[in-house]
Amino acid sequence: MVKEYRVDNRKRKKLIQDRIKKHPKWKKRKWVRYILIVIVIASLIIMPLLPWIATDFIFDGRNIEEIGTDTLFNNLCLFLMFAVVFIFMPVFLYFRSLKNSCSDNIGWITDEILILTYKEINSGYRGSDRASIKEYYIEIIKYENIKKIVLNKYSQKLKIYGDMGLIVYSDYENDVVDHTKKYPNNTTVIDFYYENSEDFIKTLEEKSGIKVQVIDEVDESYNRAD
Repeated sequence: MVKEYRVDNRKRKKLIQDRIKKHPKWKKRKWVRYILIVIVIASLIIMPLLPWIATDFIFDGRNIEEIGTDTLFNNLCLFLMFAVVFIFMPVFLYFRSLKNSCSDNIGWITDEILILTYKEINSGYRGSDRASIKEYYIEIIKYENIKKIVLNKYSQKLKIYGDMGLIVYSDYENDVVDHTKKYPNNTTVIDFYYENSEDFIKTLEEKSGIKVQVIDEVDESYNRAD
């Protein structure tokens, strides 16, 4: 019997949030994040006060009527452009990069699916970058080639050790294969955010005859955080 498991979006979202919070890099950069947030808040507070600040420090105490609202408006626009380019955008990009790094870049693949057939696992996905968005990848692991299965509850990753095959489709919908590869002694990593995950584990154990080893510890990749 063939079983198909699709992504549970709520589980996926929660897993991303949990990974970010648990990652040592996220904890290590706590004060950097706080300082950047304070800078952004300070910039937002200062912006409405610019007309009054400008009258005292730039226009020698002249009142707004003397300076002209157009001049003050232009200065406000210049400050806003400066803030966007040199404050808001860098802070946004920093947080985005940090979150992607701490979530193990979960979002780089799309259209994921897991299929258990009577003889193998099929793990399918599509890359989200421009170079691979048209290609569809299917990792194939025959049950007889599985050597070890480890589920890490801390990172919610399932690692399958053994020989793996890869099929790359240039046009999956029309069954056009670009190329195939074989990877002996490979490790396939599955992020554990699929529907009926418990059933997947149970069925995998039954099909492969290998007991899933459950651990609860910091992932090796976390230890490489800078």
